[in-house]
Amino acid sequence: MDRVFPKVLVISHNVFSRTMNVGRFLADTFKDWPGDKLSQLFFYDEIPTTTLCKNYYRITDYDVLASILHPGQVCGHILTEADIDVSLDNSVSDDVKESKLYRLKEKHERLARFLREAAWATGIWKTKQLDNWIRNTRPDIIYYVMSDYCFPFMVTEYIAKKYDIPVFVSIEDDYYFNFPVSGMCDRIRIIRYRKDAERMIDHAFGVSYASEIMKDLYEERFHKNGIIQLKSAVILPRKQERGDTVQFLYAGSMSFGRWKSLIEIGKVLEQYDAKLIIYSNTDDEDILAEIAKCQKIEYRGFAPAEKIEEEILASDILLVVESFDEDSINRVKCSLSTKIADYIGAGRCILACGPKEVGSIDYLLRNDAAVVTDYDGLSDAVELMIKKPEETERFLENALGLAKRNHSSSMITELLFNELKKGMKRKEQFS
Repeated sequence: MDRVFPKVLVISHNVFSRTMNVGRFLADTFKDWPGDKLSQLFFYDEIPTTTLCKNYYRITDYDVLASILHPGQVCGHILTEADIDVSLDNSVSDDVKESKLYRLKEKHERLARFLREAAWATGIWKTKQLDNWIRNTRPDIIYYVMSDYCFPFMVTEYIAKKYDIPVFVSIEDDYYFNFPVSGMCDRIRIIRYRKDAERMIDHAFGVSYASEIMKDLYEERFHKNGIIQLKSAVILPRKQERGDTVQFLYAGSMSFGRWKSLIEIGKVLEQYDAKLIIYSNTDDEDILAEIAKCQKIEYRGFAPAEKIEEEILASDILLVVESFDEDSINRVKCSLSTKIADYIGAGRCILACGPKEVGSIDYLLRNDAAVVTDYDGLSDAVELMIKKPEETERFLENALGLAKRNHSSSMITELLFNELKKGMKRKEQFS
């Protein structure tokens, strides 16, 4: 008997994509979902780059501001299959990054966040066009991805209440316990944010968490049992032999102080015939200047997912890094890096440098799936991996076992399907 998939409306900051972390996670989560059972409402000025979903509604800060300044202008846009551009490497266009509003938000981040919430609170986004799109889409379930803003709670609650749609909450990053606070504007926002989050989680029929650490923390606070939702892993062929130069690879964000750990690794590599290749999309000139000082590091900027997979195949050792700064630890403690799923099935050994209390490091350490170290043990760890690769074989085997055990695509789809069906049953029970 074929499964009857519920029609899911995904509400998130980012669109389904092959590049942005949230977008990649969502694309992976729903990659086995029937396309006609998916729709998405998103809030960032991105262009869909995958045909996984063909029915979108986009409301951006620009739309909200324009509608306030020009009464009568429709707030939001319907995007269909014709608007999808699979040729784009990045869902965020250069025009968006160079826009005056984008740069203004970066320069005055705290004030911009406060004003952004105020603009959305006007409710100008509640349009007939949005209502008609929801009626035509007719979702059975809302899959809401929590972000660090309050207005998505408002939009989600509006749709859920008006159309009596059950809500499932996905928590991939911890902002409830570790909300970044700097100044009065943020102190006001955190009070509002926590109230909105509490109400949303309490009313949700189900919740998913990014890691065991997050699950334990949130279940203790909210008494809401949930699932751990992981990204699927692809099993790649093992590399049989190394070249003369041992190649280390890091592909991901350098935010939250991760660049500091990469520099420490680069310094250690100066003793060996080895190099560290970094792919990242940072434009922080101070970070890039520090990276440029390391002779063993090659910074290559942004690359699409297909290129990263090629680089993984060409590399010998893959890196997962976190910062040892207390503020950075608190910000990422509950998260699980999407790189882990990309790496554990790659047939290459993983070097993880970071605090043991951070979700990504804890996950690899708990499953004995990587050589895990701090700065004190970094030199010995690198020496082991370069000079005695046979002694790291068990980590590689454990990583492959972890990929098959916890990151199977069919298993992830089955787990989510069973959870979302609970919302359908609840809806039928009360209808």
